[in-house]
Parts: sequence; structure tokens; C-alpha cells
Amino acid sequence: CLEAHANLSIELGVTTIFQIASDTVEPRSHLTSMSYDLAVAWTAIEHERTGTGVLGMLVEGGFILDHRSDEDLSTNVGSGAGLNDDLDNEEIAVTELWWAHTFWDDRVTLTFGKIDQTVYFDANRVANDETAQFLNSVLVNNPAIAFPDNGLGANLWIEPNERVYITLGFGDANADARESGFNTIEGDELFYAFEIGFRTEIHGLPGEYRMT
Repeated sequence: CLEAHANLSIELGVTTIFQIASDTVEPRSHLTSMSYDLAVAWTAIEHERTGTGVLGMLVEGGFILDHRSDEDLSTNVGSGAGLNDDLDNEEIAVTELWWAHTFWDDRVTLTFGKIDQTVYFDANRVANDETAQFLNSVLVNNPAIAFPDNGLGANLWIEPNERVYITLGFGDANADARESGFNTIEGDELFYAFEIGFRTEIHGLPGEYRMT
């Protein structure tokens, strides 16, 4: 009803995870965590000539339920990869706050504000959501790309047709999602990326090839 009458979309998510390891370095072999997120999107402008403008916000937080001394089982099992990418032992914070404006029949979108760079680069339809898909950090995003934390930045997404897209943008390389971003951004320390992707279907199986 809110989306229909007030152009407002609200999504609330709560994820609880219990992990246990059969062989650990330290005596503690289990970890129980909970994370929560609230996503709000308000379509403030919707016009045939001027395009569509959306104001978005993401509020996140989390905590460890059974103890607070060991925040990850990764080290305890001798793994260099994060075994729980959803682990968030932090108080509630606004981790995203952005404005997105879409032009030319939704073919071009400009987004700026406090953003998550992994939304626009290195996308994967089966491995980009640690709350509903893979938990291991190396399966959420490519570890070879030095993605910063959520922070101030901008992105330009161009989609001339259904098979091709181009995305380019920049952001604060020193970002801390728990901060506003104005105290960490520096002009000579920026994360920037460019990606072009081609979507195709082979024998009924959808796929995507990209260069980043």
C-alpha cells in the first residue's frame, strides 16, 4: 500500500546464523550471530521528461549472541578467508544514503551519496548476498578487487540494450560504513572502477561475460 500510494518501499530483514567447527585451534568451536537491515526507497520524482529520482537508505547492525570474545571462526579453524561475511558485531548505523536518477527510458542511471561499490561492480546472481546465498567472503565478492567499505562516491550505469551494460564510478578508498564519510574521503585516495558486461544465453542457460 505504501508503495502504491506514497511511492515508498520498505524492506526489513533479520538473519540468524549458527556455526560449529569439528576441529579448532582454541576451545571455542561455535558462533551464533544475528544481523538486521532496513532498506527504504522513496520515488520522489517520476516524470516522462525529467526521469525518475529515488532516495534510498540502508540501516544495518548486528551482534554476536553467545559471546563477544571471538568475532570469527576463521582464525580458529586456520582459514584465511572469512567464514561468515554477514558477521556484524556493531550497533545500528546508516550504511547507505544515496540519490539515484534514471534517464532515457531507464537506460542511464546516475547514483551518488553514501554507496556500496559492490552493487555496481562484480555482480553475481547467485553469490552477492551473504544473508541468502554464500557465507564465505571469497564467494560473496572477488577478493582480488580492493572494494572499500560503504562510503561517499558516485556511479554511472549505462544499459543501451538488454545484452550490454557499462558501469563506472569512484568512491572513498578509506571509507568506514559506520561514519558519515566526510571525515575519511581524500581526493588522492579514491577507489575507482570501470566494467563492461555482455549478457547471453547458451542452450537455455543465462550467463554474463565482463571485463572490470
